[in-house]
Amino acid sequence: MAEFFGIALFTFFSEDLACIAAGHLAARAQMGLPAATAAAYLGIVTGDLLLYWAGYAGGGLFTKTRLGRHLLTAETLARGKRWIEQKGPAMVILSRFLPGTRLPTYVAAGVLRMPVHRFAALLLVAALLWTPLLVIVSFLSGSYLLERFQETPPLVRFVSMAGLILCIWLLSRLALSLSSWRGRRLLYSRWQRLLRWEFWPMWVLYIPVAGYLVYLALRHRCFAAFTAANPAIFASGIRGESKSAILRGLMPSPHNSGNVAPFITIRQGTIPEEGMILVQKFMRRQSLTFPIVLKPDSGERGNGVLIARNRAQVEAYLAETNPDTIVQEYIGGHEYGIFYYRYPEDREGKILSITDKRLLTLRGDGRSTIEELILRDGRAILMAKFHIQNHRLDLDRVLEKDKLHPLVKIGTHSKGALFLDGSHLSTAQLIRRIDRISKNFDGFFFGRYDVRVPNEADLKAGRNIRILELNGVTSEATGMYDPRHSLLHAFKTLFQQWRIAVEIGLQNIKRGTKPAGCLTLLSLAIGKLPESSTTPAPPAQREQARQPAIPPQESNKKPCPDISHRA
Repeated sequence: MAEFFGIALFTFFSEDLACIAAGHLAARAQMGLPAATAAAYLGIVTGDLLLYWAGYAGGGLFTKTRLGRHLLTAETLARGKRWIEQKGPAMVILSRFLPGTRLPTYVAAGVLRMPVHRFAALLLVAALLWTPLLVIVSFLSGSYLLERFQETPPLVRFVSMAGLILCIWLLSRLALSLSSWRGRRLLYSRWQRLLRWEFWPMWVLYIPVAGYLVYLALRHRCFAAFTAANPAIFASGIRGESKSAILRGLMPSPHNSGNVAPFITIRQGTIPEEGMILVQKFMRRQSLTFPIVLKPDSGERGNGVLIARNRAQVEAYLAETNPDTIVQEYIGGHEYGIFYYRYPEDREGKILSITDKRLLTLRGDGRSTIEELILRDGRAILMAKFHIQNHRLDLDRVLEKDKLHPLVKIGTHSKGALFLDGSHLSTAQLIRRIDRISKNFDGFFFGRYDVRVPNEADLKAGRNIRILELNGVTSEATGMYDPRHSLLHAFKTLFQQWRIAVEIGLQNIKRGTKPAGCLTLLSLAIGKLPESSTTPAPPAQREQARQPAIPPQESNKKPCPDISHRA
């Protein structure tokens, strides 16, 4: 009896694992197969009825409880309601085989007051189609394994049984995904992300880069030379640098003041009401209308960026966000990433790469929902899970024929933007323009500008360029993420940019700039950001980068030796 109720209760934790465990208990003769199947069946049906009851008795109040917020958002509940209204009772059965749909559908059935006897009947049928099958498969496989390994040591039997349970669980998940078109497309999305290096985790790409940096450190006998590449930016922009401080560094002269998109900074601790007043004053002063951009002052990879289209969105953002926040004019046009560098000993700088950033758009066909369009689109499907979550409020909306729906709103690869290699857009006029802007920022030598221009012709001519932000030494020459480029090309690009950063840092060290110490690097690695990261480097430190080299006889000790040549 204990095993029976134990299996039934275990279904509340994991239905599939409970069914597999029931089958293996039956295989070991610890309970009969019918009893094991009944225990799993009873637990699953009871759990599903509780979900229905939560919606029926509590209604929308369930989503306001801590458990409700954890299990079910208001958006997913609303979607469950639409499923019930559009597909009716069939959705109760179908949701058993569609991952991610059962919870919102069953709660929504209760909220919509579907008759309990009707819901229970559908529930019994749905559970009957899946539960006995999984229990019986587990029973047969467990019986086979016990016969084959009857004479083996207990540890071997335990490991074999655990491995079999894991395999059956994975296969059951796979079977559920393969049972629907949506599931098959999501599986295809995951498979393609494994095959395409541009979607691999960052740490995978940077394992070889870390090895290359160790090589450069040993070669030049200087561990952190790259942290001296930009004396004007905290730690040269490794992590936690203030975006607003960098933007202010780009605005000290008439040559630069019109290049940067206007912005203000709302400091941490400002109450939302005061923050809203500051936003309104900023918009009036700059004669701005919505949309405007809000983003963290020290954000990375597009995290926390919001294109606010009305006052309510601004108020909600300020109420939920604690760190320093940049409020910036929204600049239309096409977005590019321009990676610039200049050796301190050289008169002219160069452009290492240009990234053509494409913001994906869906085109309606008059029949398909937004979710279906995402899963059909050859590029959008590569980040289907992200897009589905990001557009969860509109997934069931059918787009009219030829109507466009913006899928991506910011030019960040991790947020869905398509990056193309735009090296062919580099011109002498553009290089001169970026070089002049960069030289007016004392102590800046290496990094990537994110800019917007009205069109490609303006970019080539170096005119009408508006700077959204400037990233330091850990920015990437993101043109390497072009799907046409190989993994080898990406490593070649990363090695080249880090070599240049080290060489620029060594030249700045020669002029008196001090690289970051081990404690600073360790603090940044664990996420502890010193207060100095939110303020611009002092003028004296920036001036060091422009001083002539210190003759050897006048220097008692040099932090790092001189570089013999440029690789």
